[in-house]
Amino acid sequence: MAAPPESTRALLAAILAPAPRPPEGAGSGSWLVAIRGPGAGDRLALRDGAVLGRGRAADLRLRDGRTSRSHARFTRAGASWRVHDLGSKNGVRVNGRPAARSGALLAPGDRLAVGDSLLLFEPPAAGPARALAPVRAPAPAGAPPVAARRPAALAAAWALLACAAALAAAAR
Repeated sequence: MAAPPESTRALLAAILAPAPRPPEGAGSGSWLVAIRGPGAGDRLALRDGAVLGRGRAADLRLRDGRTSRSHARFTRAGASWRVHDLGSKNGVRVNGRPAARSGALLAPGDRLAVGDSLLLFEPPAAGPARALAPVRAPAPAGAPPVAARRPAALAAAWALLACAAALAAAAR
C-alpha cells in the first residue's frame, strides 16, 4: 500500500493538533465543539454575548449554509450559560428541544443542533484530566456506529480514514 500524499498527512496532522487556547482572560474557558457538520472538529471559545452564525459579523463562525448569519447568542450568568435563538429560520435545538429567544440553560455535555451542525457544550475543565460524558451522534448510512464520545480530533481522523478507505475501494 502506498503512503498517503503529503496533503493528506498535513490535513491529518492539523486535525490531530491540539486546539489553540485563547490568551489568558480572552475567553471563559467554556467551549462549543463541532462534532458533526461542515466544521466538525472546530472548537469555538465562548464569551458572554457572543453571537453564533455564518456571517462575517458573528463572533463564533460556523461554515454551515443552513445556519443564519446571526443564529444564536450566548449569555453568561455566574457559572451558568444560556443559548438564545435570534429568530433563525432553522432554530436552535438543545438535546432535541427547541431553544426559545428567552434562552435555554446549558449543562455540561449538552448537544446543540444548529443548521446541519451538532455542537457539544464543554464547560471549563475542573482539572488537568476530566471524565468524558458519552455522546451518541447518528452515524451516516453505511458508516460504523459511533462508540462512546471521542475527542473531536479523533472523530475527524476516523472520518478521514473512512473516506480514504472508500476512495481506495472505489479505485480498485
